[in-house]
Amino acid sequence: VPVGSRWRLQIDLELGRPEGATEKRRLWGKTGFAPHSKKIGTERVYAGETFFYRNYGGRYETRTPDCLFADSDDDGNSILLLDDLCRLGARFTEPAVAGSPDLIAAGLEAMARYQAASWMDPALWRVDWLRNGGSFDAGKCLDWIYDPEHWRDYQGRPRVRMLHPSLRDRDRLLEAH
Repeated sequence: VPVGSRWRLQIDLELGRPEGATEKRRLWGKTGFAPHSKKIGTERVYAGETFFYRNYGGRYETRTPDCLFADSDDDGNSILLLDDLCRLGARFTEPAVAGSPDLIAAGLEAMARYQAASWMDPALWRVDWLRNGGSFDAGKCLDWIYDPEHWRDYQGRPRVRMLHPSLRDRDRLLEAH
């Protein structure tokens, strides 16, 4: 079950020109409305993502798609409407299939680029939950990931057998986190 829900849609934009001119535009929507989202605390992670797009998207050297809408309610229910990711060259990979060394290197380079650009940025330090671990900690994600019942359920899934045994060691991974 995916943690987030995403879908591709096409909308007709009214351009405010005479004769009702419209423009077709493809977008991606992303939410966390799946029934399990509240159970696992990721609603706070999604709220962190909408916070990023509203306040920092495009500010740092990232390949951030244009965001037409990003909002969350007080309970952390969130929605994003992003530019067409496929048109921008995005590829969606299967989490159970190992990425190539080049793909992993590109991802690490992108993370290093935005982390270096935002390192010690005073604007980020003014946001309490960013200063104290961010949305991952606010959502208590590690509590859910390493919950013994959830861990046993996860270990029973076929895709887990594809992982190296060291990556199935709950105590070792919890300590690393």
